[in-house]
Amino acid sequence: MSGGNWIKMRVALGTDPDVIRIAGLTKLDAFSVVGRLHTLWSWADQHSVDGHALSVTCVTLDDIVRCDGFATAMREVGWLTGEDWDLTLPHFDRHNGESAKKRAAGQKRKQKQRSKLDSEYDEDSEQDESSKPSKSMSRSERDKSETREEKRRSIEGKNERMKAGDQFSKLPALPSELSDEELSDRRFLNLFRTWWLDHREWLESRGADADDVGGAILAHRENGRSHRRLRTYVASCLTSGVGEDWRQRFRQICDRETGDRRNV
Repeated sequence: MSGGNWIKMRVALGTDPDVIRIAGLTKLDAFSVVGRLHTLWSWADQHSVDGHALSVTCVTLDDIVRCDGFATAMREVGWLTGEDWDLTLPHFDRHNGESAKKRAAGQKRKQKQRSKLDSEYDEDSEQDESSKPSKSMSRSERDKSETREEKRRSIEGKNERMKAGDQFSKLPALPSELSDEELSDRRFLNLFRTWWLDHREWLESRGADADDVGGAILAHRENGRSHRRLRTYVASCLTSGVGEDWRQRFRQICDRETGDRRNV
C-alpha cells in the first residue's frame, strides 16, 4: 500500500450485525452492502476531512452507491449522522482519513524499528559476552572496564532521549484558553480545530495525530495546569507518549459534540 490511495476495512465486516441490518433494510445481500460501503468510504476518504462535514445530501450518497435508501439504512445503525449538507461518518477518522493513515504507517514503521533494535540487541549481547572482563584480569582492571561500559551506555541513552525530545521542542504555541477547566466542550473543540488545521502538517510529520494532542491538553487541564505551561506539558506528553485513556476522553468529547453539532 503506497501513498494514500487505500482505506482500511475489517476482514469480518461482512458478518457484522450492522451490515446484516443494512442488508435487510435495503433488500441487498451482505456482499453487496460491503462493496457499497467500500465505495462510499473511499469517496469520503477523498472528499472530506476525516469523515466530517460532508457537504452533500443522503440522496447524493445513494447515487454514489447506486442504491436508494442506503444512506437511510446507514443512519438506522448509527453509521451516518447529521443533516443534509452537513453529514458525518462517525469514527471514520479512527481508521481512515489522512491522520489515521499516517498513524497506521507510523505504527508499521515503529514495528520495523523495534525489529531492527531487537536484532541489534542480540548482536550487542553476543559482543558483550565476548568482551566481558577475563577472569585473569585483576579486580581493579575489571572495575575500570565495567565503569567505562556503564558510562558509555549512560551517554548513549541520554543522546537518544535528547534526540527524541527535539522533534516537539518547537511545538507551535497553543491558545492558553484551552487549559481552562471551565471551558465548554463546544468552545474547546472550536479553538482546538482552528489550531489543529493550522499546524496539522507539522504535527503529523512527527507522528502526532489529533487524538494525541487533544488528549495531552486534557491531561494538562487535570494534572499539569498548576505547575507547567500548556505548551511545555503537551510537548512533553507527545515526546513520551499520550496515554490511551486521555486519547479516548478526547474522542468522547468529539463524538458528543459531532452528534449534537456536526461541525467539529
